[in-house]
Amino acid sequence: VFGEIYGALNKMDAEICHSDKVQQDTERIRREWIANITHDLKTPLSPIKGYAELLMDSLTLDSETIQEYGGIILKNVNHTEKMINDLKLTYQLDSGAVPYHPQTVRLVRFLKELVIDIVNDPAFANCSIEFESNIQECEVCLDIDLFRRAVNNLIINALTHNPPETKVTISID
Repeated sequence: VFGEIYGALNKMDAEICHSDKVQQDTERIRREWIANITHDLKTPLSPIKGYAELLMDSLTLDSETIQEYGGIILKNVNHTEKMINDLKLTYQLDSGAVPYHPQTVRLVRFLKELVIDIVNDPAFANCSIEFESNIQECEVCLDIDLFRRAVNNLIINALTHNPPETKVTISID
């Protein structure tokens, strides 16, 4: 009679232990992620500060140099803003407040423009990226920002975490 009860209690204990381990692993990964994002936020702040100091300290810069420095500052501010938005999204998802704003989008055009943006990024100038589509166009309903983030991350991870000679192909079928 007690065998079934012991079996059920042992099963429940194993499930609780597994749940505790998953929770501990999740918390560890979360802490590592926050530490990484803190470090990553410092990276674009260095050139922002450096170029802003150059602009402040020099009275003899020509307008071309000022525009170049301003462009570098703006690029790094945009990068910082993107990381802050990633952090904000993480906390929104964690609290169950998923910011989903669907819109109708022409998918082929949207993805083609996304690939062009990556190709034109100097960080990926030496990378091989190809876009191909077996369909002319189709309209889909999606959250533009979330979808852009997901596809961007996939492409950039493919470029970053593979050997430099790897050709990345984005294909719509």
